[in-house]
Amino acid sequence: QASLPAQLASLEQFAEYLLGKTDFDLFTETHARPAFEDEQAIIRTGIPLIGKVEKEIWLDGRETWAFTSKMPFRNQAGLIVGTFGISQDITTMKEVEAKLAHEQARLQFIFDAMPVGAYLAHHYPDGRFERIINDAHLRICGLTREQDQLPGIYRQITHPEDLARQLELG
Repeated sequence: QASLPAQLASLEQFAEYLLGKTDFDLFTETHARPAFEDEQAIIRTGIPLIGKVEKEIWLDGRETWAFTSKMPFRNQAGLIVGTFGISQDITTMKEVEAKLAHEQARLQFIFDAMPVGAYLAHHYPDGRFERIINDAHLRICGLTREQDQLPGIYRQITHPEDLARQLELG
């Protein structure tokens, strides 16, 4: 949301406040310049911009994120006379993503630093398979990261009785 004078409380006042303003009136050059260049490209080519994730840095220093789509605005003769668009604030989503990435990095560090071998695997309902293996596990198995990626490598190095038990457990 833009930094607005306190008297601009209604949606109508907000729209009136924004009328005639450009991104340069609201954002720093870091965001305003690429947004302007995107709009100029739309005006030149008529090709819309759909679903761009943008980091917005407001003139007051706040940072927000938006999911933006912009289209050419045409007059009655069909000539492009400008652009229009819509942006959805995704700041909360980006903050959650950043926190999640930080926690994943912390857990990965702990997982990798464990002196015992660890192998985590997950089969998703859609058929995807994900696994995480630490270096200690690779050392115990006598494998390199490259060998670990080979199809069927664990069947080759696992004792037949252990393999049968693993297959029973799923």
